[in-house]
Amino acid sequence: MIFAITMINNDLRIMTLSAGTVQEAIDKWVDAANVVSINEIQSNDIPADRYFRNGWVFRTGIIDFNLHKCKNIQLNKIRRKRNPKLDDTDKEMFRARDNDDTVKQDELKIERRRLRDITEPLKALQPTDIQEIIDAWPPEFPHDEPL
Repeated sequence: MIFAITMINNDLRIMTLSAGTVQEAIDKWVDAANVVSINEIQSNDIPADRYFRNGWVFRTGIIDFNLHKCKNIQLNKIRRKRNPKLDDTDKEMFRARDNDDTVKQDELKIERRRLRDITEPLKALQPTDIQEIIDAWPPEFPHDEPL
């Protein structure tokens, strides 16, 4: 038996029960005081794509996406791709300043602004479905995980 367990913070946990009762498993596995609901589900109710796993919620009998959480997950993944590039431009900027290379400094300022602004389209997005969040991934960053 498989259960979708909604926690007080709206996180969704999936539990497969192999022995004992549901309550025994919950008492071992999670803080029972933080459990809001327990719903039996089938394995085919669980989305095959785990990319937004931490954004799942259980509502109206199905596992769905909390779009606000998914948007934040996507923003954080974009930032993890972007931040090393910002670090690289920091180093380049120090070298350009040391060499009094104002042309390079100006180029780097533009590049750094572009990198900082790369999250703006997703930040401004008011998604109505998960595909909009997926499509907001900047094309210049390759995905390490399948979508």
